[in-house]
Amino acid sequence: MFFFFFFFSNFLLLIHIFYYIAPFLLLSYSVIKEELGTLSILKI
Repeated sequence: MFFFFFFFSNFLLLIHIFYYIAPFLLLSYSVIKEELGTLSILKI
């Protein structure tokens, strides 16, 4: 029972961390995608 509670609390913690980090990841991903797009346009 204690092990299940420990696992569940860690799972919730991971969800909260991902929830806070996800917008930054999406933002950096879109920025990197735009940078790659401009690089490919310049290369052509």
